[in-house]
Amino acid sequence: MASQVAESNGEFCLDLFHELSRPSMDANVFFSSFGILSALAMLHLGARDETASQIQKVLHFDRFTEFENSKSPQCRQTNSVHSALGSILSQIRALNTNYTLSIANRIYVEQSYPILPKYLKCTKELYKAGVEKVDFKKTSEQTRLLINAWVESQTNGLIKDMFASGSLTSRTVLTLVNAIYFKGKWDYEFKKENTKEMVFMVNEKVNTSVQMMHQTAYFNFASIEKSRVLILELPYAGNEMSMLILLPKDRFGLLQLQSLMTYKKLRKWMNSMRKRKVEVFVPRMKMEEKYSLAGILGHLGITDLFTPMANLSGISTAGSLEVSEVIHKSYVEVNEEGTEAAAATGLEIRINSANIVKPVFRADHPFLFFVVHKKTNLILFLGKISSP
Repeated sequence: MASQVAESNGEFCLDLFHELSRPSMDANVFFSSFGILSALAMLHLGARDETASQIQKVLHFDRFTEFENSKSPQCRQTNSVHSALGSILSQIRALNTNYTLSIANRIYVEQSYPILPKYLKCTKELYKAGVEKVDFKKTSEQTRLLINAWVESQTNGLIKDMFASGSLTSRTVLTLVNAIYFKGKWDYEFKKENTKEMVFMVNEKVNTSVQMMHQTAYFNFASIEKSRVLILELPYAGNEMSMLILLPKDRFGLLQLQSLMTYKKLRKWMNSMRKRKVEVFVPRMKMEEKYSLAGILGHLGITDLFTPMANLSGISTAGSLEVSEVIHKSYVEVNEEGTEAAAATGLEIRINSANIVKPVFRADHPFLFFVVHKKTNLILFLGKISSP
């Protein structure tokens, strides 16, 4: 079941990436597909009919053979998508001394609005989602500050002001919030004294100076000739998490790479990697992004959710529930020691190389990177670096 979750998440991740990259080809991109998927999955749990079908299709949950029987009193049901997600969440949340990874879900509900007990029970059991009753009607601004403070605390202070002033109003009845935070040190740290200022080619006309980290060590690496791409794995301490970097062989070949990349190809490329001695150049980077996802999700196929046609009767039988917006904020910093990354989603509502030339992996032009939980093959974050 974990492999099915990883596949669904991977397909959704790349779908979302293509949409987020569309407005500007030279813009950086960074987001947590798993964070967004988790939040939408909590909505799917309470969605019915066409609304549920649309979410199911966009999240690629159709690879699961069974779904929760909405009439069953049980939350965990064999072979169901939500049971599989609950199980994988427990795995990746497991206490680890080598890195910090936290995924938190919380539901804020208007105290006067009747939420079905089964929905609250199942989101808590499957997604460990805490429920807090609040007064949106009279104290929406104080509630906004309360939610923002919770997100900030769950992301080690990296995600601030999740919801902007005025975004939650007296008409808000339900807000689902997902926060994900990761901090990991490299298994092989880059020495700071080896970091030098170098030129990064943003595009054919624009160059910028970056602090380029440098080391030579044994890493999983592959050169995919047909697709003109290099793939490198930088493991984090403990070797349970890693960063995968996809670097086009052609300096300005990122657009071509994006157009041909699928999750199936990505898995094939990952499986082709072998341990090699590689000279690595990777820039320090720091990014903070914010996305409004309602339009993007609508373009992918989740349309009813944001209209009065939304059927969320598995959340409440009071009716007239619809989602007004999906906000996703993300942060990542990569330096000589390792990576720190966070994101929050709010829904309102080997080879012997003795005789082989040592390859050079020089990330001095736009590239993609993924942060992956290795045991489950789950992509937690995806980023595109056009200008560090």
